[in-house]
Amino acid sequence: MKPLHELTAADLEDFPCGTHPYRFPRNAYKGELRTHGPHGGNRIANIYCLNHEVFIAEPKEYGTGEIKKMLPGSFHPKQFERCGGYNVSATRRVDFWRFKLDA
Repeated sequence: MKPLHELTAADLEDFPCGTHPYRFPRNAYKGELRTHGPHGGNRIANIYCLNHEVFIAEPKEYGTGEIKKMLPGSFHPKQFERCGGYNVSATRRVDFWRFKLDA
C-alpha cells in the first residue's frame, strides 16, 4: 500500500451496498480530505469521525448521504492536520484536512 499522504480519489473502493444503504450520522461529518499540494491540494473525499475513529468516504451525488465509495478501515484522528477551509454560511464551515507527512 502506498503512503497515506499519496492517496488519491482513485484509491477509494466501492462500498458494498446491502438492502439498507449505510449513512454516517449528521454530526459525524468533519470536512474534506485533500491531497498535499499548492492551495490545499485536490479534494479526495469527505471525512467522518465516529467513536474516536476517522473514516474516509464519498457519498452518492445528489443522494441523502448514502456511502458510495470508501477507504477500507479507519484511521486515528492524530494522523490528520488541518489545511484550510471556507465558510459556507455564517454558522457553517467546511474544514480541509490532509494526512500528516510523518503519519
